[in-house]
Amino acid sequence: MTIDEAFEILRSLPKDWGASEEDVCAVESNLGVRLPSPLRELMLRTGRGMHMQWLFPEGSIPPLHQLVDLQEIALEILEEDPPSLRPTFPFVTLEVHQGYEFVFARAGLQDHDAEVFYYRERDGFGPCVGSSLRSHIAAAVQRAMARG
Repeated sequence: MTIDEAFEILRSLPKDWGASEEDVCAVESNLGVRLPSPLRELMLRTGRGMHMQWLFPEGSIPPLHQLVDLQEIALEILEEDPPSLRPTFPFVTLEVHQGYEFVFARAGLQDHDAEVFYYRERDGFGPCVGSSLRSHIAAAVQRAMARG
């Protein structure tokens, strides 16, 4: 399955699985950034809790309503480190691990695939090897389709 085929599957899902444009805009306003295009599309297609769990049972991308809380936790983690270790670009947090590290995607770029990064307290951040947000989402669709 190609990335484009996976996103076609997302586009074919029932409309009520997704968050509304208004809900997505409200979260973007609370975050202070525009969601990366692939994440925005995902939320519009499957952003409700139970449908995100179908795609991401391990929680590597949460439902729309959890993004703001994760961002707040990530910002608390960043406060403990000097500015030289922090990202210098807008981002949205996708997952927090054990309260000292998190996974995030570059935000604010429209119509671009977003890079996925990790941040570890006292170590700083770096790219998740070979992982763009679009490919991460496509892999989840492929796994979900294989599970049936």
